[in-house]
Amino acid sequence: MSLDVPVTTSPAAWHGPMGGARCCLAGTDDPWRAIARDGGSPMKGMLFLRTGVVLLLVGIVMGMVMGGRHDFTYAPVHAHLNLVGGVLMMVAGLFYNARPDLAGRLVTAHYVSHALGGVLLPIGIYGSIAGTAWAGPVVGSGSVLALLALLLFAINLFRRAPASVTAAALDSASAP
Repeated sequence: MSLDVPVTTSPAAWHGPMGGARCCLAGTDDPWRAIARDGGSPMKGMLFLRTGVVLLLVGIVMGMVMGGRHDFTYAPVHAHLNLVGGVLMMVAGLFYNARPDLAGRLVTAHYVSHALGGVLLPIGIYGSIAGTAWAGPVVGSGSVLALLALLLFAINLFRRAPASVTAAALDSASAP
């Protein structure tokens, strides 16, 4: 059995054209290129999944620390970080991996608004519980961004579905 693996000694091939390590979230040298890339690539779905896993890991560690201390004052922060930042981001990633034809600006806008909202909302909730003056605008902007992300996801889910898929689903639903 033989493996045909191309071998290169070029440092650019090892670390990308910029000489740095490849982006851990997008799997490319330029994360913005991966976010903006179109053409039916599942890369955007993977970006959603990887970001969601990172946020979920932070939320779970936060929950473990709270449990160890028996202090659940910041449980709403933990819950919003896990659900908005982690779980919803991963659900979107699974959807976009299943539907790579939905690549485009709406998916990019969904990712950016979801990533920002998924981080700002729990930070704002933390500030609100702690009684800080900056919490109101942060939780407000995080909430608006999270809502925008959900609306963009809904548009991609419902409005951009091909007519043939919608018609087939309706036909199968009305069959005896």
